[in-house]
Amino acid sequence: MAIETVTDKKYDFPNFKKGDSFAKGGKVFQFQVTKSDGSEPDSSLSSVRMVFRKSNELETVAKDISNGSGITILDAVNWIFEIDIFTIDWDVTTYVYDTETIDANGVIDTVLCGQVTIDQDVSYT
Repeated sequence: MAIETVTDKKYDFPNFKKGDSFAKGGKVFQFQVTKSDGSEPDSSLSSVRMVFRKSNELETVAKDISNGSGITILDAVNWIFEIDIFTIDWDVTTYVYDTETIDANGVIDTVLCGQVTIDQDVSYT
C-alpha cells in the first residue's frame, strides 16, 4: 500500500460498511508525517494516538488506538506508522478523529484529523 504523506493535517478516510475491516483494499493505512515544507520532523517519533468519536456526540469514543495497541510505528526516524486492521462494529454515522504524536523531545502535536463515514451493510445488523 502506498504511504499517505501528511503535511496539511487533514485526511478524510473513505466510507466503510459496518462490519467490514478498517483497511483500504485489504491493505492497512500507512502514514508519514512531514513538516509543511515537506521535510521530516527534527526529532524521532515516540508515540502515536488516534481517537475516533461520533461527530454529533463528541463525548462518545468509538475507538481509541495507540502504538502497541492498534497502531504500529514502522520507522520512528522517518515518522512512518500504520493503523492495524480492525473490524468496524460502530454505529452507522459520521465520525471525526484526530491523531496526536509525541516526539523524542516530548513535544505533543496534532498531526492529522478528519472524518470517516460508516454506512449500513445489508449483511451486518
